[in-house]
Amino acid sequence: MTTLSALGFVDLVLGEDYCEAKKEGPGLTRLIDIQASHPQDVKTIRSHCFEKHLTAPEFTLEHTDMRFRVTTMQLDTGPIWFLSRIDAQVRPLSELPVPKDFVAFLLRARLQGLILVTGGFGTGKTTTAASLFCHRISELGGTGIALEDPAAEVRMAGPRGNGRVVQIPVSVKTGGYHAQLQLVRRSRADFVMIGEIREARTAIEAQDIANTDMPVIATMHASSVEEALDKYQTYLRATNASSAEANARLAMTLAGVIHLTKDFGVDTNGNPIARYTPQSLLLDRNDPMSTGIIGKIRDGNFMGLNDDIAIQATRRVRGY
Repeated sequence: MTTLSALGFVDLVLGEDYCEAKKEGPGLTRLIDIQASHPQDVKTIRSHCFEKHLTAPEFTLEHTDMRFRVTTMQLDTGPIWFLSRIDAQVRPLSELPVPKDFVAFLLRARLQGLILVTGGFGTGKTTTAASLFCHRISELGGTGIALEDPAAEVRMAGPRGNGRVVQIPVSVKTGGYHAQLQLVRRSRADFVMIGEIREARTAIEAQDIANTDMPVIATMHASSVEEALDKYQTYLRATNASSAEANARLAMTLAGVIHLTKDFGVDTNGNPIARYTPQSLLLDRNDPMSTGIIGKIRDGNFMGLNDDIAIQATRRVRGY
């Protein structure tokens, strides 16, 4: 029988009496009933979920050679778990859809500001952010602090080339990102990674830290660069800042955005294969072109940044 990990699914939906695996393809997401086909796997996973969800609604779970990010929701009939398969890992940048000039920018000795890695579900945000984060620490040395909730989604801790990465677990029980970011301020870290910005408090503190001499890279769920910045502006307004004030803070801090999209093609055998496409925007304060970009952000003209993304892409193709 085919092992569970060999089924090639992306998510599991697990109830008390059913379990379905989701397989993505061009224009269609198939559901596979694995309650009947892999009963022992399902029994073991369900047992772990019952045990772990009593301490936290979100957690990381390992089963055989697979790892999952698990979210618990409560129904009248009992808990239901959504298990997202974790394929994120630190990869060589040559394997990722990251423009070379973006990598070169990230390796600047005096890098400052906030770098956002955005995209939808399953577009490779975490893998890209973790790989960029580890690459800078490996090349330039120093200490990198990675904050993640759930913890250790990507294994990064330990020596990395010329430096070291320290992974700090984040949970609601320990004060969430807020508590850890307060400590990060006094850590003298050389680079900080935030697993995901998904609420105002984290966004505000990430922006504040990145506005000093401690660069920050973070992932954020969004369907476009425009949506990501609009969402970030909304977060910054949570402290009763005006739109103008929020835009000014964002313009002052943002260093770059790489947005990832995912679609499907077929290989030579007709099997579906995922394709990942990046869009990137760099704010190089030494480049006169960035003056216009900063001005658009300060004015809240996020849609207008699509022109700058296209111009930078053209310059990249032409080699300047």
